Amino acid sequence: MPGNVPLARTSSRLSGAGSPDALHDARRDWFWLWDLYYVLVCAVVSLLVVHAARTPSDAILTCGCILALLAWYALVGRPAILAGDQGSRGVVFVIGLVLILGLAVWVVPMSAYLLFVACPMAFMALPLVWALVAVVVLNAIPVAAAQLQSSDGARAPLSTAALALGFTVLAGTYLDRTIRTNHERARLIAELQERRQEVERLSREAGAAAERARLAGEIHDTLAQGFASVVTLTQAALGAMDREPQRAQEHLDLVLRTARENLTEARALVAGRSPAALEDGTLSDAIDRLVDGLSAATGSTVGWETSGSARTLPLPVEVLLLRTAQEAMTNIRRHAGARHVQVRLRYDESSVTLVVADDGRGFDETADDRQGYGLEGMAARATQLGADLTIRSSRGAGTSVTLEVPA
Repeated sequence: MPGNVPLARTSSRLSGAGSPDALHDARRDWFWLWDLYYVLVCAVVSLLVVHAARTPSDAILTCGCILALLAWYALVGRPAILAGDQGSRGVVFVIGLVLILGLAVWVVPMSAYLLFVACPMAFMALPLVWALVAVVVLNAIPVAAAQLQSSDGARAPLSTAALALGFTVLAGTYLDRTIRTNHERARLIAELQERRQEVERLSREAGAAAERARLAGEIHDTLAQGFASVVTLTQAALGAMDREPQRAQEHLDLVLRTARENLTEARALVAGRSPAALEDGTLSDAIDRLVDGLSAATGSTVGWETSGSARTLPLPVEVLLLRTAQEAMTNIRRHAGARHVQVRLRYDESSVTLVVADDGRGFDETADDRQGYGLEGMAARATQLGADLTIRSSRGAGTSVTLEVPA
């Protein structure tokens, strides 16, 4: 029974949340088992003492010692053990145990049964080496009392004390090692919980960063490009208003159409839905509208064709193809100055290929002056789906964007 209490206390530490306060509270929750055991042993020994005492005064004195043991435990021992203090408070407590127990055994030898609570208490209140010394002293008390009171009866208590001492030392050493192992496990569990919380925090931060990057890409591919088109078309309409009223009206109509599409895209983005262009029709329809917009905005000749057996593609694949087409055509409108543009969408058995080529001014592929989410955004999207993106360009020779997506 006494050996179970330290194990219960340690297991309660393992069940805690890992913080010192939680482990301390868990130990308090289970320590009532030891309190109950301590009180029961003292009560049983008191009954034995009353029957074994030679005189009423001996019984009263010994029972007073047992009550002193209870008070000493409640005031000194229990707080020290719960606080994990195996220093000065633990030493004072065990010294008091030795003195009170020695007086009780001297008056009534039957009080030696109090060793069943005193020895485990020594292991709980002191480090192992000092606890072994205290246990030897405690078990020597009945032998010394018997020798001083009656030399003829000393041999029997000596043999009994030797057996009790051996068992106590072995049990106490085993329990001490078990407690230390469990404390180490509790420490490791607390560290693992801290590491897990750190991993969860980093995962949340990584998820938030990925979501910010996704939203930035979506805004660039939809809203930012739409606003850029509105600005460009408005400037063109203002420039043509006096000289070419009809052309200015066409630009303004395109501004209105682009603004409405932007509004629809913004609502879809806020709602977390698929791109509005894909909700209103197929992928081919969406690219067809982009081609019309590019032709109307730039006046370029834009060829558009599909080949192969068109089929329904997974939504992420369609979004990748649409966003790549949007980005490529936006770059043509803003930077290329192209007269001819060719857009092709080819369906193969295991893949879909998009090609957007122009004869504009092009750019130097080796230059490190590209900014924003444009080409880098296309490459990042392609990488996420395992697609193959190829961009070929040189100054004065146009640009070709080829995207092949497994599907």
